Order: sequence, then structure tokens, then C-alpha cells
Amino acid sequence: MPIIACRSEDKARPVVDAIRAETGNASVEAMTLDLLSLKSVDAFASAFLARGLPLHGLILNAGIMATPFTLSADGIESQFATNHVAHFHLTQRLLDRIVESAPSRIVVVSAKLHSSAPKPEGIRFDKINDQATYKPFAACEYHVLCELSRRLEKRGIKNVYVNSLHPDEDQGASTSLYLATDPAVEQKDYRGLYFDPIAKLVEPDSKIATDAALAKKLWEFTEKLVQEKLGK
Repeated sequence: MPIIACRSEDKARPVVDAIRAETGNASVEAMTLDLLSLKSVDAFASAFLARGLPLHGLILNAGIMATPFTLSADGIESQFATNHVAHFHLTQRLLDRIVESAPSRIVVVSAKLHSSAPKPEGIRFDKINDQATYKPFAACEYHVLCELSRRLEKRGIKNVYVNSLHPDEDQGASTSLYLATDPAVEQKDYRGLYFDPIAKLVEPDSKIATDAALAKKLWEFTEKLVQEKLGK
């Protein structure tokens, strides 16, 4: 059952109708999710889990870029909140179900912006909400992908395949669909890897992107941030 997470079900309804008509799959539906609100992420995850459905694939493809400096409902810079924090929390909330449903996949849509990260630190954790140093282009999704893949491996979980990609401008969903559905992902044991359009396995073009220590620090920083914002 494909579920489209969206901020507005009214706006999503024509898209759902079009997909149903083109594919003949009447089970496609939309559920409300606002990535600028961690409470909305919690509500979405709780509503999905309550239905008892398996989760064989999670595609984290929502994102904003080159936006003016603003804060989310939780007081987090909006780009970092949408592209990273909300996806992180959503994945954490749904991870047990993903593992239970294995073989399953998590697809993280990133971007070729790692080389523009501040050097040498990669991420300025103390300046996430600093408007004076705000950069309208940022990408840290690949760090979380790598750390999640490592943590799953440490738990002995071998049949959850977590990969990331840079989307194509003309066929933006092609590589995402490949990583979410193609049998080759399991056959070739793709995990913790990065892909260019269309479905080309490549190395990230920045050493910062593959910094394991930075990925671990980002994971722990985000985990603490979410706990603080949700009062847990």
C-alpha cells in the first residue's frame, strides 16, 4: 500500500487520484505530515503504526533549498529541520516496524552539496540557528545514512538496505525508485552507499561526507535535539 506523506491532503488528493488512475492501484493514499513540526512527525508515525501495516520501504525525499532564514515550529532553522531533523525522527519512530517488515529499504534523497560544507569541521553545531552564518545550501543527509547503516549492522540486521542518492533534474524519482524496488539492491548487497542519476553507484565527492566521527556526532546531536524539543 503506497502512502504519500504530505502537508496538505487537499493538495495531495489530485495526485493520489492521478496515480490510482494511471497504475490501477486503488490502495494509494495520502496521510498528513508537516516536516516543520516534530509533533506532526509524531502524529503521523503514531497513526501509521496504529494501522498495523508492514513497512517495506521508506523514501525520505522531502526537502527545501535556498530558502530565506526562518525557524520551524520547534525553533530549528527550517532547512535543517525539514531536510534532516524531521527525517531523522520519522525514521527513528518507524525503524522497529521497518526491521520487522524486512527485507526492507530506506532511501535518503540527498544532494551534491557536501563539498560546500564549512571546513574543517563539516557542520557547525553551535551555529545551526545563527542567522549571521546561515547558508541557503546545505546537505547532511548522507551522514545520517552512513551512521544508521553502521548501527543496523552492529545490531546484526542485514536485511534492511539503507542508501542515498543525488536526484536527477529531469527524472528526479528514477534513482529513488531503483533503490526502493529493484532486486539488484538486495542481490548486490547495497547498503550505506551513494548513487548518482540514474542508479549509478559513486563515491561522494567530499571527504567530509564520509567522516564516520562527524556522522556519529551529528546522530547524537540530533537525538538530543529532538528529545529537548519534544520534552522527552
